[in-house]
Amino acid sequence: MDYKEYKKASTRHLLTCKYLLNNLETDKNNKNHHLHNIYYLSGYIIETALSYAFFSNLKHKGHVEDSEHYHLGFKTHSFYAKIDYMNKCNNGPDLSALPFIYNKIQDNKITALFNGWSTDLRYFYGDKVRVKDIDQELLSKYLKYVEEFLTLILRRF
Repeated sequence: MDYKEYKKASTRHLLTCKYLLNNLETDKNNKNHHLHNIYYLSGYIIETALSYAFFSNLKHKGHVEDSEHYHLGFKTHSFYAKIDYMNKCNNGPDLSALPFIYNKIQDNKITALFNGWSTDLRYFYGDKVRVKDIDQELLSKYLKYVEEFLTLILRRF
């Protein structure tokens, strides 16, 4: 996969999340299920945006799977593992302006959503974040931070 595909994927994921969030009322019987899916997909916005920033900063040529970085620690779904790996690279991107990373968000519920995301959410509800804890208002607020995160990355890289 070319790293530029991460940019396209993160943008598509954001558009899908916003569409689903704006259309929750059309399927009220499955609202909690849709909220859960929006939250799950939002993590991939962050993950693909981080991947885009990293490989764009490296000016990587070719498939990312062929990069030594991909196999030395970058191939992970953990936000913090990706960020730690990027920080350890001499030529890693500066992420200091991004929400969630170094700028502590004052809302603990929003921070908990970022910290609690994992791919396991697809199959079960984790201990850190439960679907019953996520409502439309909170998820809408969270997505605004996710969108800011993506926008800052796309402007910079």
